[in-house]
Amino acid sequence: MIDLELVAHRFALEGTAERAAGQKNYLKSGLDFFGVSVPVVRAALKRERRENPITDRSDLLTIAFRCFDTSYFEMQLFGVLLLGQNSSLLEIENLGKLADLVRKCNTWALVDPLSKPGEDLVGRGMPIVGSILDAWSTDDNFWIRRYSLLVLMRGLVYIDARVVMNRLDDVFGTDGWQTQYQNMGDRMICQLSCRIDGTWITKSDGAGDTDIEGDKGGISDALKRAAVQWGIGRYLYYPNAFDSGKNPAEWATPEGYDKLMAERNKKDIDKWRKEYENALEK
Repeated sequence: MIDLELVAHRFALEGTAERAAGQKNYLKSGLDFFGVSVPVVRAALKRERRENPITDRSDLLTIAFRCFDTSYFEMQLFGVLLLGQNSSLLEIENLGKLADLVRKCNTWALVDPLSKPGEDLVGRGMPIVGSILDAWSTDDNFWIRRYSLLVLMRGLVYIDARVVMNRLDDVFGTDGWQTQYQNMGDRMICQLSCRIDGTWITKSDGAGDTDIEGDKGGISDALKRAAVQWGIGRYLYYPNAFDSGKNPAEWATPEGYDKLMAERNKKDIDKWRKEYENALEK
């Protein structure tokens, strides 16, 4: 069994007051901080997986919830990442337990990684869990509503960063958009600016490093999330945009969208396209 007191003791020895103050200020959190980085927490998980592997679902949930009995962010993150690391032990009925933990989280830095085990369970449980997700999406708790969106992402169809860049080129021109990136804690923020009528307008969003490509993956994901702020790929977040074979619904295709907009404006589709293209050229 994992000795959580020993884990916390090691974090306390490795942490620094300066980092703890920076993390607390960045997350604007009321939690306490040892002042260790996320890689240190992941290293602790790796060590415990090697020395004290978990094979029982009940033990996994007990340890994860005990991590939330402390006021320290790093211990709560340890519990969250532990669940993600051992999500194969969980069953669909454990979604309620994950929701209970989400309600204990008051920061995206815990809710977002907690979506990993939730995504796995939703992937195994659809469409049975559809009613649960529907209830979460209208829950009074903001973090539950956010969680309902995050756990659905795995089943969605994704676009890569090059598709986003091509779309920006098509709409704004190669000199009509630009990006700036900034590290904020363990999160990469993309500031995506587009020039509209001579004025630069900026919208931002961010992502953490990916397990596969680290910083590079974080940059790409940050760009894609910032692009969603501009409406690019936003339809991908709607489960009914694709069927079970990931074939797009008619409205989620360029041709289907043109048809829909033409009908909405009560115009012939060719005439609508021409007017739209002329408007873009002005």
